Amino acid sequence: MDSSELLNKWKEYNLNDGTGLLPSRNYIVHPEVEKFVRGLTISGNVLKDKNLYYDTVNNFVAWIEESTNNKITIADFERKHLVHNTYECLHEVSWRYRRRRLRILRGEQQYLSNSFFYLHFDELKPINEEHKPFYRYIDSPTGKFFDLDEEDWVYISIPFFGTGELNDKTEGLLNQADLLNVPVIIDCSLMPLSSGFEINLNRPCVKEVIFTLSNNIGMQKNKVGLRVSSYTDNDNAGADGSRGTAPIQLLNSSKERLVSNLELMLTSRLLETFSMDYLYNECKDIQKEICNDFDLLPTSCVNICMIPTTGLWASNEEMKQLQNEYVDNGNDLYPRVDISNLLNEKLKEQRSSIWKKIL
Repeated sequence: MDSSELLNKWKEYNLNDGTGLLPSRNYIVHPEVEKFVRGLTISGNVLKDKNLYYDTVNNFVAWIEESTNNKITIADFERKHLVHNTYECLHEVSWRYRRRRLRILRGEQQYLSNSFFYLHFDELKPINEEHKPFYRYIDSPTGKFFDLDEEDWVYISIPFFGTGELNDKTEGLLNQADLLNVPVIIDCSLMPLSSGFEINLNRPCVKEVIFTLSNNIGMQKNKVGLRVSSYTDNDNAGADGSRGTAPIQLLNSSKERLVSNLELMLTSRLLETFSMDYLYNECKDIQKEICNDFDLLPTSCVNICMIPTTGLWASNEEMKQLQNEYVDNGNDLYPRVDISNLLNEKLKEQRSSIWKKIL
């Protein structure tokens, strides 16, 4: 398509940079997952199953380990807790390491940019005033790498939110964090939408790894995820801002568990029916089709494409302006495009055409 048609379609399908406070706000909703959930029957006996929680945790671990698209090694993490979403983990960890300085790469989700203000804890200023500007990028707008300090903690996404790939600084960051005993939090929220990643996260610096289900296999109404961690009881004491139990541990306690049996049942059934590779395998060809139509570059993450510096994007002034808008004042060096909404439309069209052939 020519540049004017491309720009019109861009608006029609709500293509966007996929950043902001909630970068995964666009979900890929697969019609087969919707159909499966609508057809589920709920047994009262199942909801009373005392082993349902542990079965769900085991199913989640198996879901991760049985992936053939990616190999993420987490076998050494003894603690496994269910969470409602990634942000529960980020809230807790920002309090847990409140006396440290957060370090992130440019291009990470912006949700963490106010993590030293703790507005969700009703605090209007950071614990340590000397930590201004409260968090600091690990890399400069030119790509220069800044070393970690012993007082830091680090957030890393795998795949990297900025490019849908493994960031080339990740291995160096982990090695440096191991040497300095700097805690690292790994967010694998995008892993079920990707392929080609092989990484061993069993290392001293990695304190927790987060996996979520809601926007990964197309069921955003079910927000149960898994956090594996190496925290001890001593580490957890006071992690909620008191001398009590850490919020996520409390969420999973037998007396006050806040993950309902209905959520557990739905999560277990989804994990058993749709593999971790399902959505990537279903969408990879559609991603290539969208990239061809919109002159974009595919990444290892099916919902993320990149704007190239050649072709129509280099020759058309209006398209160059759109590309520049995707680079946020030098804070985000990556002109990424979230194609989730268009993937949803293509999946619906695909299913509709299948039914027409059958009928």
